[in-house]
Amino acid sequence: MKPTPGPWTVSTITGHRLRVVMAGPLVIADCRSVDSAEGNAEFIVRACNSHEELLEAAKKECQRAHGELSYEESIKAIKGLEQAIAHAERESK
Repeated sequence: MKPTPGPWTVSTITGHRLRVVMAGPLVIADCRSVDSAEGNAEFIVRACNSHEELLEAAKKECQRAHGELSYEESIKAIKGLEQAIAHAERESK
């Protein structure tokens, strides 16, 4: 089973302490009535939106570790991994 395509976003239901994770018009999850609702929703969005980039970077790093890449490809793989980590760590919008 495949996940709902992204990008996913965090939205707020006006007048409520409800943060929802959206994929286009679809509500994927709601995070409500807890002090960490916003943080939980933002974490879900960041994790889902970074998944593919991190997976590709991890695969390239495995190739590099096994000596399957040229020097230039290795440098590119390291930079790709650093970029994927930076994207995963950034604040969700």
